[in-house]
Amino acid sequence: MFILAKSRNELKEAVLYALDHNIPYFVLGAGANILVSDRGFRGLVIRNSYNDIHMNSYPTKEIRDPDTHELIETKEIHFLRAGSGAMIERIIHFTRNRDFSGFEHFAGIPSTVGGALWQNLHFLNPERDKTLYIADIVHHAYSINTKTGQENFLFQNDFKFGYDTSILHQGNHIILDAVFSLQKSNFHDIGTRMRANLEWRKDRHPPVDLSPSCGSVFKKVLYQGELVAAAKLIDQAGLKGYSKNDAMVSNKHPNFITNHGSAKADDIIHIIKHVRNVVFDTFGVLLEPEIRFVGEFNDLSFS
Repeated sequence: MFILAKSRNELKEAVLYALDHNIPYFVLGAGANILVSDRGFRGLVIRNSYNDIHMNSYPTKEIRDPDTHELIETKEIHFLRAGSGAMIERIIHFTRNRDFSGFEHFAGIPSTVGGALWQNLHFLNPERDKTLYIADIVHHAYSINTKTGQENFLFQNDFKFGYDTSILHQGNHIILDAVFSLQKSNFHDIGTRMRANLEWRKDRHPPVDLSPSCGSVFKKVLYQGELVAAAKLIDQAGLKGYSKNDAMVSNKHPNFITNHGSAKADDIIHIIKHVRNVVFDTFGVLLEPEIRFVGEFNDLSFS
């Protein structure tokens, strides 16, 4: 079964219907970072297209001349509220056109708001020496509690954000919309950061239009006391170019498994298991997948 939810109310009603009738369901956003079984998903797929966006600014502090008490400046806090189906790319352009900064750090990453909160979307800062997370700008969000069916209010701390994770992985909440705190900037500077991020990704990641993939497959791993990128170990294990039918470990970025024709999900699973086994035999560490597996798989014993 499939339903397209175009509004907040439609999304909420679809989830509540599945809960009330005990129907397995999956909320689909942009489709990034998931691998869908060749056998499909038996239940209700809810395509989340609730993409409303709007901004509000509120005065938070008045600064006055100490002698005349004349108002010198009013500082403001700037909030963006977005539906969980809104694409991050659309929000980037929406906020840039209004001179607000915060989202441009995630330029080029295919994700909805809901997916970004699920995975704690992240990318390197402009200096490439620190990771910036969507958690850094989240103020609060509204969700459906999948245990009670009630609408909940979640502050930033309630998400229990970590690297590639959040409380959403527990399956108790479906995000309806979220509110982010942004900073004033300017169109030019935001554009400069966007272009730099896009160029950085273009130089390192396989192009999605020519080499489709489910994104980065494995999480970073602790190796010899340091958090190491999985791609580094996969590369050093000599696994670039390893293939199964039309699926292949990317020669450009070995933490991507690319589809060069008609690769099946089972081909991807075969490669994931092979890479995991070889890296373990070579370095003694177990790589953990960061992608989500949707539908019926014969064996996901590595997850």
